Amino acid sequence: MEDPPIEFKLRESMWFRVASYLYTHELLTNIAGLSAQHLAMFGDEGCWSTLSLPVGSGRLRSMLSLMLVEERTFWVPMLRHVQTIDFDLRFANSRIVDLFRDLLLHGLALDGVLNSISIRNVPVFPQQDADTTSQQQKLPHFSKKDLRLVNPITTRQQPRYPLFLLDPTELGRLRFLLANFRYFRLVPSADLEEASVDFVAKHRPPVAVMDVLEIAAFARGEVSAKSVAEMELRDLRRLKCWDTGSFNNEKWFRLMEPRYDMLLANWS
Repeated sequence: MEDPPIEFKLRESMWFRVASYLYTHELLTNIAGLSAQHLAMFGDEGCWSTLSLPVGSGRLRSMLSLMLVEERTFWVPMLRHVQTIDFDLRFANSRIVDLFRDLLLHGLALDGVLNSISIRNVPVFPQQDADTTSQQQKLPHFSKKDLRLVNPITTRQQPRYPLFLLDPTELGRLRFLLANFRYFRLVPSADLEEASVDFVAKHRPPVAVMDVLEIAAFARGEVSAKSVAEMELRDLRRLKCWDTGSFNNEKWFRLMEPRYDMLLANWS
């Protein structure tokens, strides 16, 4: 008996499996080159269980720019189906970090299907993006004689914290949006000499880690906003820059407590 033709071997199920493992930044190029029919498969939520890229600031910027700026209308509905996100942001500049912030706060279904976040090597002091700086330098210079203000415009101030994940307001907001995630850690990165952090959040803690409420029950004590914030964020004290600049140990943790009060109220 003759073997079946090659076309029968490449069934739609096989194409679906291939598509689900391709790197996201290669999806449109590779699949569109095959056929529009196969490209249409990416409308199926099953292709979007994992969003991940290997190390590479160039490809990461290209992917995030495509998803969140150039083709946002097309990509954002797809991102709502992502269950796992895994990135390495080493060498990321300020533009990539801004795009990542937009993805995290506005692109993903934080209160829906997303259940695992693993972000490594986020620079605490990201380098200024060269393209952004160049564009700003090309802007025309206006003097006061050129402008007639009807309503006063406030000057945009530089952010007090170099990274949004270390800004108590931004981090507190993110933590509350991730109220369904009972495991949340922000720790210094282990494999880089420069200041960087790893961010991990999961619906359920790893097997070897007790749930925060279980810990409180085991100790027969009450869970407080301060104790939860301390448990999830205490490792940040190991950052070399923690005691300098805008970081003040006790004040920083006190600024986080109101959001953790809201978090505990949500859990109860």
